[in-house]
Order: sequence, then structure tokens, then C-alpha cells
Amino acid sequence: MGTKPVVEDFPRIYAKELIRRAKFDSTVTIQLTQLGVSHRHPHAGLLSVTLSPTGSYLKVRDTTWELVPTIISSLNGGCRWYFMDHTGKKVSYLLVDGDRVGSRLELRQRYRSQRCHNKKKARARLRKRYIDQLVDTPVTLQFCLDNPYFLPDKPTGRRMYWSKVRRIRKKLLAQIARERPKEELPWST
Repeated sequence: MGTKPVVEDFPRIYAKELIRRAKFDSTVTIQLTQLGVSHRHPHAGLLSVTLSPTGSYLKVRDTTWELVPTIISSLNGGCRWYFMDHTGKKVSYLLVDGDRVGSRLELRQRYRSQRCHNKKKARARLRKRYIDQLVDTPVTLQFCLDNPYFLPDKPTGRRMYWSKVRRIRKKLLAQIARERPKEELPWST
């Protein structure tokens, strides 16, 4: 079982590249291979771009995206082009995913950096850091994931001030209290 692909894994169709290749007041057909999509890609067919004063569009098979110009404020002035996706957002590129084309939101894809944040693992990492200060041998992250309510005693054979032990245990108890229902807390009667 492999990991789910992320945005960085897909070929892209950029709005600015289409505008450079298209001509105004006409419809131009472009091969996806000209935009950087591999010729072996299953969706490396044709797409048509229409630029006109009444409206600009990209059409791939039966699906159409509106090309929207946006005036940018800079010293030279200018215009930046975006796709208006079917969720109502402006995007600068569309992803090509096999036989589907769409924005990141339409295809429900995430960036690689959005993948590394998992609340359950983040809480377990924090719990591991606290527990490692109290026990003689370090515990694994998997142990902290499997035992979310583990609360060690003061380590024996190690010199540590009681105030530090109480502070660490207080932090662990606060974390346990946030995750556990109030009826199951060890100090409730």
C-alpha cells in the first residue's frame, strides 16, 4: 500500500502558459505535451483555449474553466491570469490526475507540508518529551500513541528536584485532562 499522492506529484497546467500560447479573438488547441505533461500520460490529449473580449475559457473534454484576468499594481502595471474553478476560487494552475483535470480543491489534494501535521502524533510527541524526562530509559513514540494516559512516577536512582517532577507531571495531567472525558480522570470521585 503506497502513500496517497500530493499536489507536488501531479503535472500542472498554468494559466500564464496558456495565455502565452493562445491568440486573442480565436480558439487555439494545444497538446498537453507542449505544457510539460508526459506524452505517456493517459490524459496527454488536446485542450482548447478561447480568448475573446466576451470571455476567455479553457476546455478539456467536456469540462470548461473560465480564465479570469486580474490587474496587478506594480511599476509597469500588468495583468495576471487565473482559472476560476468550480468551487468559486481563483487558482493559477490546474492539476492533471490521470483522466481528471481540476484545481487542488476540486480534486481534494493536499500539499506535502500539510501531510506532516497530525494532531494525534503531535500530542504523542509532546507526551514522549515529558515522559522521557521522568523515566530512566526513553520510551518510543508508538508507546505514547498506544498509552495516551500513562503517567510515570518520580524516577528512582536519578537526581531530580521534586519541583521539576511536579511541574512535568502537572503538564502531563493537563494534557490527559484535555483528551480524556471528565468521568474517567484519576482524581475525580
